[in-house]
Amino acid sequence: MKNIKTILLCLLFLVLFYFYISKIPPTFLADDSPECIVSFQTLGIQHPPGYPLSTLFGKIFLFIPIGNIMFRASIMSMLFNIFTAFLLFFIMLKILSESNKDKQYENYYYSVFAALLYLFSYTVFLHGFSAKGSIYNIQAFIVAIIFICLLNLKNNHLLLYLIGLIFGISAGNHLPSSIAILPAIIIAIYLQRKFITSKQILNSLFFLIVGLSILVYLPVRSKCDPVFSWGGSIILMIY
Repeated sequence: MKNIKTILLCLLFLVLFYFYISKIPPTFLADDSPECIVSFQTLGIQHPPGYPLSTLFGKIFLFIPIGNIMFRASIMSMLFNIFTAFLLFFIMLKILSESNKDKQYENYYYSVFAALLYLFSYTVFLHGFSAKGSIYNIQAFIVAIIFICLLNLKNNHLLLYLIGLIFGISAGNHLPSSIAILPAIIIAIYLQRKFITSKQILNSLFFLIVGLSILVYLPVRSKCDPVFSWGGSIILMIY
């Protein structure tokens, strides 16, 4: 039965992938996508807070030998959108399984429904087709990973280090959103304080600093006179 569920999830991913990629526009949507695409192409700096993580990811996706650079940039947004929906499926399955252990089939279907509801909600669906949307979809993907780690922190304390690292990296993508979820992370860790030592928390701060090092991209790149630079070397400017 487990293998059948895995196969069904893979088929669902392929269906969603085909559906989304068939809807991607050949150019770009009327948002900040042109700015994002130019930053991907030239390794420039977008408007504050700069979004270095999405820029670096975008540069990698532009090497895909399919379509033009606008289409390739949108593929990145599409994939992170779908990946986030699948992570949401596992988050819901984890939560429901702990509260309703005797209803495995119901938990599975409810989790699928939650993931699809997220994926086809208006805002998420719209951002799944634009280069600008990749910033939000990457951030949603990161937040989903953090919450999965928090849900499993009791069973694996090493996940605390992963949380610190990923949270630090997230500040290099969409800093305001990272700050917004910080209280939730602190509260979740506090509620599990019986299973976490002070030493582990201090060690996680090291990984947090390592993740934050991605912000070095902004002042370093600005010193190289990039073709495109709206953010300058200002790291902590927040909308």
